[in-house]
Amino acid sequence: MNADFASATMLRLLLRGMAARGLSTPLPLPEAARVAHQDKRRVVAAIVEQGGLSTLLALAREVRHIEGEPLHQVLVAALEPLDFMRRWQRLERYIHAEHSVRIEDAPTDGRIRLRHSGPAPQPAESLAVLGVLIGGFEALGAQGVQVQIAGHAVHPQADEDTLRRLAADDAMRVWQFQWHALSPLPGKPCAPADLLAPLHWPPVALALASRQLADPADALRLAEVADGLGLSSRSLQRQLAAHGLSFSAVIAETRSRLAAWCLGSSSHGIAEIGFLCGFADQAHFTREFTRRVGLPPARYRQAGAQ
Repeated sequence: MNADFASATMLRLLLRGMAARGLSTPLPLPEAARVAHQDKRRVVAAIVEQGGLSTLLALAREVRHIEGEPLHQVLVAALEPLDFMRRWQRLERYIHAEHSVRIEDAPTDGRIRLRHSGPAPQPAESLAVLGVLIGGFEALGAQGVQVQIAGHAVHPQADEDTLRRLAADDAMRVWQFQWHALSPLPGKPCAPADLLAPLHWPPVALALASRQLADPADALRLAEVADGLGLSSRSLQRQLAAHGLSFSAVIAETRSRLAAWCLGSSSHGIAEIGFLCGFADQAHFTREFTRRVGLPPARYRQAGAQ
């Protein structure tokens, strides 16, 4: 988490949690997409000072405090914890984060081991990230989530003395997750039903676009989409080509139209909207949007506000 919009989102999560618990907040809620690294550390330190490491872990888990924000929408649209982690890693790539969470082991029996890597983060920073991941897994419907660090249980019961010993030993960076059931929760649509109506695309292209709109940040694969439509990959490509379209062009146009709607209907930051709509990073968003819409995202929003 460096100075980027993910840090701003996490800062809002922590500050709202502090306010809900009656803790003194050292900063106002950030409105911009980016926050200074020292501001994030200041908030984390204030939580630890007032409530301890166990309170920090508990507050970071309360992802409901950022419900409706792009980061929350993308992550909770995951089908299961491993998919959630892939989305988290896409976020890290999108913002070119200095620190990242690596999947060390992911068997198929409700377990996963993760490592917070990169230039050594402070133990409390690692704990804040861990809390968000726990809260995210639980938001997906994972039941009975348990987490161990260096053989010590830290969730669902987090002992303050244990957390402090782990922090003192610099052992806070490797996390072993386990859960015993998954009850996926229904997702919420994030685009109007008539977004694609003006395009007059053939049914196969509309089906592909609708699949993308159902989960904008998902990286769709040609073979999987074709199989879902009862077609071979080659047949899908031929049907699109017959109308002057391609798989990648439909995806890019769909994402750009969704981004245009988000820019005009929400106050989310431009970087956040690019992430929500599935672009690789903000430069990719600006380049693709400008090519298809004719204006960069910032100028498009300004024009719509006039």
